Amino acid sequence: MTVGRAGRIVGGVLLVLPLAFVSGCARELVTRGDDQLVAGNYRGALASYDQFLRSNPQDVVADRVRATRALLARYLQAEEEAARARPELTDLRAEVTRLRAALEKLKAIDVQTEQKR
Repeated sequence: MTVGRAGRIVGGVLLVLPLAFVSGCARELVTRGDDQLVAGNYRGALASYDQFLRSNPQDVVADRVRATRALLARYLQAEEEAARARPELTDLRAEVTRLRAALEKLKAIDVQTEQKR
């Protein structure tokens, strides 16, 4: 998944709530988090959302920020898991190639053995 596509997916869950109800400092944190999210700076967005939630847990947009933050954290976790799995997948593909070659050699030996009979 590309950064742009991920940003659109995560950004798509943002409920459009007017930020006029949010205090100035809190509004800046939410806006900064949203901007970082759209720009693909997911860790920066998480930090801004966390800072907002620590100081404004009951704010009118807190539920939206929590939902966005949870989805974003899960996305980053999945990306990290995929990165850890890539080397293993590469090793498994190489093993399949080696086993396929060994199988082909065995087939050739079987054909030769049958031809000698």
